[in-house]
Amino acid sequence: MKKMKKILGLVLAMAMVLGMSVTALADENDQQGQTPAAPATNSTTITGKPSADDKADVTIKNVEANATVTAYRIVNPVYDANSAEGFKGYESAKVGEGDAAISIVATATAPTAEEITDIAADSSVLTALTSESGFTQGEVKTTGDADEKGKADYTAKLGAGYWLVLITGTADVYNPMLVGVYYANASGDNNTLEGGILDSNSSFTINGVDVYAKSTKPSVDKKIVDKNGNATTDFDVATEETVYFQIDTVIPSYSEEYENATVKVKDELSEGLTLNQDSVKVYVDNTEITGEAIEKTYEITKAANGFTITFKKDYILSDEGRKTVRNVVVKYDATLDKDKAGINFDPNTNKATLTYTNKPGTDANGEPYTNETEDITYTYTFGIDVRPYGDSDATWNTITKELLKGEVVSETVNGVTTTKIVPLGGAEFELKNTATNKVYTSTSSNEEETKGYLSFKGLDAGSYTLKETKAPEGFSLNTKEYAVEISANYNEDGTLKDYTITIDGVSTTYKATYDENKTVTGIQTETQKEDGTTVTEIITTEIPNTRLSSLPSTGGIGTTIFTIGGCAIMIIAAGLYFVSRRKSGK
Repeated sequence: MKKMKKILGLVLAMAMVLGMSVTALADENDQQGQTPAAPATNSTTITGKPSADDKADVTIKNVEANATVTAYRIVNPVYDANSAEGFKGYESAKVGEGDAAISIVATATAPTAEEITDIAADSSVLTALTSESGFTQGEVKTTGDADEKGKADYTAKLGAGYWLVLITGTADVYNPMLVGVYYANASGDNNTLEGGILDSNSSFTINGVDVYAKSTKPSVDKKIVDKNGNATTDFDVATEETVYFQIDTVIPSYSEEYENATVKVKDELSEGLTLNQDSVKVYVDNTEITGEAIEKTYEITKAANGFTITFKKDYILSDEGRKTVRNVVVKYDATLDKDKAGINFDPNTNKATLTYTNKPGTDANGEPYTNETEDITYTYTFGIDVRPYGDSDATWNTITKELLKGEVVSETVNGVTTTKIVPLGGAEFELKNTATNKVYTSTSSNEEETKGYLSFKGLDAGSYTLKETKAPEGFSLNTKEYAVEISANYNEDGTLKDYTITIDGVSTTYKATYDENKTVTGIQTETQKEDGTTVTEIITTEIPNTRLSSLPSTGGIGTTIFTIGGCAIMIIAAGLYFVSRRKSGK
């Protein structure tokens, strides 16, 4: 009967260990609340009396690589080297000195969830406990199922007793785990954490268990969507048009070990984007938070360049919140500013940052421990005859010069007459988007360095027609209509890979190189001519104008004398004609 009680005690103790080792936060690919398979057991054979030197391997599996894993012994084994048995049982760890020392658990063989919560959240108690931080990281799992990528096993040799394991220094949110290391004799007459006497003449094993750490890894997914909320890879837009954004993130499920928690979403727009204040909408588990529910759920502060959403502590740690991860979606839109928008490779960025608690307790300032993760979107708009990368003065960042307005001038050298284009300012042009009918206007420059060039900014990718609407004084109007096409390709991270401007059949492609900070470090140019050949420079499309015939100067004889002479000759000729007819009639 006594043997049966011991076996039953072992089963109950291990059930408690496993129950407390499975955290309330599931891995993104695990089902919430799913019970794992029975853990493996790591055994070390002990010969002779049990002693404080006895240790067994404890392995924490499925932990983010490069984490810090620390075990704190909250229940200690009691050894007596002078007794025949050597091992007497277990007792709670104590905090304090002498008679003032306090046991941190009431019953050594059955720590409660509340006790575990208090211990994990109290840094002074943890500091006073015996700790083991020498967990060795095993091989990182970089293949296999998605939930195993970037994960590793952490192993350390721990002595007998109960150990509180905390995982820190990661983006994942891990709840505290409770693991037990216990003795079992070779004959199967097991000594569990209930205590008991061991026969020192037998061989014993000290057993450690494999514990599977389960976690939520909060992330923030920032993306550009179309006006219907559908994901898109069209990252370019015309100025004064609307850009639609969506943030996908989560409110982690925090177990009872967390007495405080922070979850905050901050959005920052670059100066080229202006937030439409009334467009911000927050959804939790596909339901929009509106009306009075907002006050219970979150606070929001807004500015021209973004907003911050801070979820209420009581909402985060509500009974519902402790049971499951809640999905959060934030939708809003912004306008691309005509005067401040970055052009071509100069992106208009939008950064979303998620700040969340990832460890029980508070820091030295009494604030919850937090981690941050962020995601950035890039919105582009294009220009013709402008710098390809904002106002940077890099040697490769010169005006592109795709279009040139000029006067046709003839030159004769050694009897050979040729024509050339001389830059001409003051000509007015209209560029029309064939899909939206939006019209852009530009006047050819009169500035010395850019004379004759046309500057169009804030263009969406697409098809356009270009025509001259007003010639400079003294010049004829060029009536030709030019076809213009703008196209773009993007990298996987959303940055602009290259863009192409095609004018009258000649295509120039601009391709950027980036550094590790996603900053443009150079731009390469390649132009494809109408015959299919390519060159590494820009071929400018020239739009010619010719001068009108010269008019007479004020007060000069000009052509007047020739006009009078012509009229006189016509009158004399008419007179002679009629005289001749009269003579013939007689």
